[in-house]
Amino acid sequence: MSLVFKSRYLKEGWKWEYVPQSQRDIYWLRWKVFFTWDLSMSFAIYDAWCRKASIRYTGNIYLIAKKRIAPIYLTEEVFEHYKRMRATR
Repeated sequence: MSLVFKSRYLKEGWKWEYVPQSQRDIYWLRWKVFFTWDLSMSFAIYDAWCRKASIRYTGNIYLIAKKRIAPIYLTEEVFEHYKRMRATR
């Protein structure tokens, strides 16, 4: 999941609840190409993915904001925004 998130972090997405649905859909589409399952399980898997994605995304942002320098997959602007938002919480 983390690899999928690293493909694109948005400035406003410093918390999962602020990640636009269109971006969540992109994360889901990129994640599901790694797996196969019976189509009858799709709703349950998507529901479980949503819950797990929220937890993992929040954890990733926390770890990013603790760093002293921006990871290579983030722009400096997004990195500084995440750090500021974490500090105000």
